[in-house]
Amino acid sequence: DLRATPDMKIDKQQIASTSLISSSSILPATTATTNSSTLTKTECLGSRMAPSGAVVPEETNPNGLVSNDDIENRTKMMMRFMDDLTNIYFSTRNSLRLTVENDGSCNGDSGLGAFRDNLAAVTKYSRCKPISTVNFVGENFAQASIVSSIEFDRDYEHFAVAGVSKKIKLYEYQSILDNVVDLHYPTKEVLCTAKLSCISWNPYLRNYLASSDYDGFVSIWDMATAQKVRTFQEHEKRSWSVDFCSSDPKLLASCSDDCRVKIWSMHNDYSVTTIDAKSNVCCVKFKPDSQYNIVFGTADHNLYYFDLRNTREPCHLLKGHKKAVSYARFLSNNEIVSASTDSQLRLWRVTEGQCLRTYRGHVNEKNFVGLAVSNGYIVCGSETNTVHLYQREISRPLLSYKFDDVNNGTVKTTTVNTDRVKKEETGNEFVSAMCWSNRENILLAANSQGVVKVLELA
Repeated sequence: DLRATPDMKIDKQQIASTSLISSSSILPATTATTNSSTLTKTECLGSRMAPSGAVVPEETNPNGLVSNDDIENRTKMMMRFMDDLTNIYFSTRNSLRLTVENDGSCNGDSGLGAFRDNLAAVTKYSRCKPISTVNFVGENFAQASIVSSIEFDRDYEHFAVAGVSKKIKLYEYQSILDNVVDLHYPTKEVLCTAKLSCISWNPYLRNYLASSDYDGFVSIWDMATAQKVRTFQEHEKRSWSVDFCSSDPKLLASCSDDCRVKIWSMHNDYSVTTIDAKSNVCCVKFKPDSQYNIVFGTADHNLYYFDLRNTREPCHLLKGHKKAVSYARFLSNNEIVSASTDSQLRLWRVTEGQCLRTYRGHVNEKNFVGLAVSNGYIVCGSETNTVHLYQREISRPLLSYKFDDVNNGTVKTTTVNTDRVKKEETGNEFVSAMCWSNRENILLAANSQGVVKVLELA
């Protein structure tokens, strides 16, 4: 980031007032003639420029105006992250200047437009509040209750919850929203033979759900009938992750403590591809728009990006984490967010093998705490029983939500450390899984006590 040099005199209040205008209606730098003194705060925050130049209204009150509370909350968020926004601004302007110097081209809105969008994203939400609760283990809090995975189905009508209780439970999403009580009954329940580590919905066959478990099995379930369709049994140790391919829904990937990543076809009894990673593999993910590319994270602190048409060596090796990599998610086609037990998230540009940003503020030293991304927002858990929300351009959390402590004692936790994946340890309550809904401001988060929260960003 390009920081202000000592001879640059920066008035934060002046930047704040200027940014209110910038976030809503920036003209190209070479033609900007807007007189900020003629615009009220409501006018500045009440609209944003669409790519075509048309004004698109932001969220307004019934009178068609942005509320005073919204203006106040946005201003507070802006002042709180003023240093970060200042760095983004100067970095954006510097990039635009270099573009002009290198090729002589100047798309006036390309630089400030990006800053406007980032400013709007950073100030859009000022709190995270629960709107509904599900107790995955019912009223029996003495039961093993860590939620290891939570995922919406293809149409976002149901979500499945799985964990160390050896159960997969299916809930109707709208019913959870309509009935604000703690005790909800699942529409379907599947009893498995081993503790579950991960689940993944098929993007085409809406009732099909894949699971991975501690016995190394990868299973496919028809959740409409709660029956098992197929089981793959090649992994020799615990399987940590499973993922259906979005662009070819008959394919799925899994990884394991046996140091192997396997690609399966729903039409074959045996794996179609195996990659030897030489280290415990903790997570695997298909690239959203490709059946040929995957990324996986390992206990040797690295991420590996492979083309499945040539598995002799990775296309890209992403190095920088100091401990095991527990999650990897695609933020865009060329950007990956990874989580590690070094208490850091990292944003990578795949084609360059470059770490663009490191996110710090959560605590993650041994557990799988969850990771989910959507529209430039990144959400992860913490071993303080807290959910943290990051925005792509800001290296510290925008917002946080802390679960209530059900017990003051300890719970059994599934852990990861630098050298290998441990079986079980005793630790405090922690957030363990999360996913986004089809609305940008709604997400599900679960913790080690089996409590699932529907959280709303406002």
